Amino acid sequence: MKNYTLTGGLILGFLGILITGITYFIGINAMISLWTALIVFVLFTALYIFMGLRYRKMNGGFLVFKEAFALIFFMSVISTVLSGIFMIILYHVINPELPGKLQDAVIQKSAAMMQSFGLQQDKIDEQISKMQADPNDFTVGKQIRGIAISFVWSAAVAAIIGLIIRKNPPPFENTPDQIQA
Repeated sequence: MKNYTLTGGLILGFLGILITGITYFIGINAMISLWTALIVFVLFTALYIFMGLRYRKMNGGFLVFKEAFALIFFMSVISTVLSGIFMIILYHVINPELPGKLQDAVIQKSAAMMQSFGLQQDKIDEQISKMQADPNDFTVGKQIRGIAISFVWSAAVAAIIGLIIRKNPPPFENTPDQIQA
């Protein structure tokens, strides 16, 4: 299981890097789009389910919840760490001006959304001031903290997917891993 988990995590990590690179070249609006985030979430969830089911098939058609959870969780951790390292490099080496541009775009998008909800201008200005007060959301420390926090999200997703893909062996049959020589 270790090799499968490592390989799956590396594949998904590099896929995450590829998606980040594509959205970077498309533009800032693609990077902050909720649609992009939703599409990536659905894609990765489908890939975790696919890889889990594939592992279950390789494992004789059975996969207990504990193994399913560990498989998905550790693939997600590896993937998140790889993608996170790339984001740190992107924001601090490749294009150090990008975090400021992203922050400005998020503020503009938030202001437009608040206006569409009919918020009074003074409330909008207050919220924008709060957002501008902490422009350092992209520091290396905050990015590392974000990676660590995402492990909690990964655990929740792994638990749900683990419940979906698990298949316990029959209680009184010998499965390949229970047969002793």
